Amino acid sequence: MKNSNYKGIGCVVLFVTPFFVVGCVTTFLIGKHIVTSLQMQRWTTVDATVLSAGAHTVDSGDDGKSCRVSARYTYVFDGQAYSGDRAGITDQVGFGGTLRKRAALLQEAQRAGLPVGCYVNPRNPAEAVLFPGVQWDHVFFLSIFSLVFGGVGVGGYGMMWFGRRKLREREMLESQYPGEPWRWRPEWDRGVIPAGSKATMVGLWAVAGFWNAISAPVPFAIAEEWQGGNSLMLLALLFPLVGAGLLIAAVRATLIWLKYGRTELVMRSVPGVIGGELIGAVRIPQPVDFDERVTVKLSCIKKVTSGSGDDRSTSEHVLWQSEHQVDRTDVQVTQQTLVPVVFLIPYTCRPTDEASDVSWRLEAAGATPGLDFQARFEIPVFQTAESREEVTEHSTVDPTVRAERMKEAARSSLVGVRELGMGRLELDVPPAAVRSVGMFLSLAAFTIFWTAVCVGMVMFDVPILFPIVFGLLDLLLWLILLQLLTGRTQTRIGAGEIAVSSRFLCFWSRRTIPAADVHRVEIPVTSRAQSGSRQYLYYSVRVFYGGSEKERHFDVADSIGNKAEAEWIAEAVENALLNG
Repeated sequence: MKNSNYKGIGCVVLFVTPFFVVGCVTTFLIGKHIVTSLQMQRWTTVDATVLSAGAHTVDSGDDGKSCRVSARYTYVFDGQAYSGDRAGITDQVGFGGTLRKRAALLQEAQRAGLPVGCYVNPRNPAEAVLFPGVQWDHVFFLSIFSLVFGGVGVGGYGMMWFGRRKLREREMLESQYPGEPWRWRPEWDRGVIPAGSKATMVGLWAVAGFWNAISAPVPFAIAEEWQGGNSLMLLALLFPLVGAGLLIAAVRATLIWLKYGRTELVMRSVPGVIGGELIGAVRIPQPVDFDERVTVKLSCIKKVTSGSGDDRSTSEHVLWQSEHQVDRTDVQVTQQTLVPVVFLIPYTCRPTDEASDVSWRLEAAGATPGLDFQARFEIPVFQTAESREEVTEHSTVDPTVRAERMKEAARSSLVGVRELGMGRLELDVPPAAVRSVGMFLSLAAFTIFWTAVCVGMVMFDVPILFPIVFGLLDLLLWLILLQLLTGRTQTRIGAGEIAVSSRFLCFWSRRTIPAADVHRVEIPVTSRAQSGSRQYLYYSVRVFYGGSEKERHFDVADSIGNKAEAEWIAEAVENALLNG
């Protein structure tokens, strides 16, 4: 592990050094341009006669198109005639707006026979320039490379320095506590873990700055291409729009940081124990008046990497999750705010393991006036001498607390559960768009955006393959959206059978199976949604039936965003199967 960490730092050095060099070179060119401009503006001014002038768009190979100004003029200095062809400090840049204006000014002077100002180097009269001022479009163009490449280089070296310091701290802790990996991080060893809100804020500003620096030339390029009749370039506006969204997210993260300050998780004991307890408190350095309850969620996360090369991607899978609501009356508010954290962790859960990319995350969120509170912590959870095998999934919640959660889920659920007597039960699950409004609206917004992209491809005569592929995916998105909007499931349990009726649009399908064929009822996670740094899980109530060699299943309810609600429905189904 030690060698691999140092190799990682070495890879960072190899990666960022070229960026740093490019950033330094472009910064030097910017400085040279400005200094040259200041020197030229001190030269002697004389009148010049314009012989010819023009602005030409030239092909610059892989770099696309640029604008070049050509000018020929004559002037007299100390009684001797000279000729020159230099219009500005540089006559070619990526954006032609300034250069075209200069060319038009020179052409007008040529037609009218008027003299123009010419700056002559008194030490070398053969050297002259018509426009000695700083060409800000040229400086802006170079500054993009300076900021982007230099930023990556400086940021990379900063990360390397910070990483080496953290690595030395970790090595020291590893040598002090060789058998206690939960003490190998300074914040874990202290039992006071800062939230990731500051890191999120800094990261968003870095990404927003990088993205907007890259996409800054896009509006200028679009203006020129639009004037040239290339309407397809309007699609490039997506880049600055994404940049605007990143800026908004960065500003919001900053406001949250300023409002709540350095939020920390104070653990009563380190680590959280597999087959034991996690006890502590979320400490906010400001008094916070929560509107209602605070949601506290504990998750075991595994990062899964798939693909290779350019197709390499990493996703997060939730291996185990539990959440509970902390009533505002249980939150201690003085000069600071303390939100109690108490969890029992099943013995079957996996411990924190960097080698396997398994980590534990605690999240706290609550509605407040203005920007809502949210915080996330990466915490140590391990098996220790205090771990007990008898702590299971069903024993992690006190029976009284579990009963209260079930009642709360029943009161707030939109799923209709009716006991018909004689052990019979009826479930009526309305469309997911009604039960999970946020998920539906997010998918609807993305689908509308995707449809607009497809329409744009057709309008701008994009090669036919792209509209076909994008259109097929768009059709799939609309089918999923219609399923969420119109899909309804009705289930009747009784008389020794389960009858399930499902609707899509106005069409119904029905299946019936003997209740004796049912093996078990589970509540698996069947879909996930990501909003910023938060991951939302959606559960299904799944009934397994059939022979052991060919086991089959169907869902009596799906897209349930509350685990307690899914448990309540599953328990009702199990009781009906036992009594029916």
